[in-house]
Amino acid sequence: MFSPEARLDDGLLDVVTASGLSRANVVTELSRIHTGGHLNNPKVSLMQGRKVRIETLLLKDGMLIEADGNVRGVTPVEFQVMPGALRFLT
Repeated sequence: MFSPEARLDDGLLDVVTASGLSRANVVTELSRIHTGGHLNNPKVSLMQGRKVRIETLLLKDGMLIEADGNVRGVTPVEFQVMPGALRFLT
């Protein structure tokens, strides 16, 4: 329930960010993820877009990027929706 409204077919990427959380806040929010309750915290936000770029002000401050539970690289990074790139059999 990290991003409860995420859909496979809406053409949008869902990006959840958190800013200014203490370690205690992080522990609290981690326990609320399974219900989507973390999104009620004003320091946690959900944004959607067809193209997302994540960067830091200084290259030396690069952040690890996690997608689908795995580290995928370091900032700067750009993700873009590619409609029809994957086919699913149900």
